[in-house]
Amino acid sequence: MEAIFQFLFYALTAALLENIFFTRALGIRHAMFGSPREILSHGVILTGITFASSFLCYGVRHLLAEQSLTPVLAALCYLACVTIVYLAFLPVCRRPDLRRMLPVSAFNCAVLGALILSSPGQDSLAAAAGFGLGSGVGYTLALFLIKTGRQRLELITLPRAFKGMPILLLYTGIVSLAIYGLIGHQLPT
Repeated sequence: MEAIFQFLFYALTAALLENIFFTRALGIRHAMFGSPREILSHGVILTGITFASSFLCYGVRHLLAEQSLTPVLAALCYLACVTIVYLAFLPVCRRPDLRRMLPVSAFNCAVLGALILSSPGQDSLAAAAGFGLGSGVGYTLALFLIKTGRQRLELITLPRAFKGMPILLLYTGIVSLAIYGLIGHQLPT
């Protein structure tokens, strides 16, 4: 019962409060995805790869715990885990649109960032898996939120210098500050 509670706690924390898109700006390049179907496909693949990689990274983390690895070598080990999961997903994705999106989703900085961020504080497999699943779901929800904001920003009149990516980055920054305040952090004075 404690493992289920830990899994749900870390999944909700990663999806809502420690959202890798808003708190760390990981994967922000993919905020320009077009249709909701593309966003959902990208999010599902990214979530699956992050979730499956979290199991492998948990094992690697404990195998290498007694050896003091530098963060660079640990990140390379996590990247190897992501590559193994990518190669396992490759034969499963038969549709051409999913097969085209698989490398973009697998080798996204949001996947590697979620695995690196989950490293320090999680001593159980349920916590690591929950953080992996929550990170992917939170990233997908963030992409939908940015897509909705982008659609609304296109309806208003903006100065030419703010159209496109500049207003999108301002919008993302404001939402990030709102989430930062929701967590309970205070900005330095």
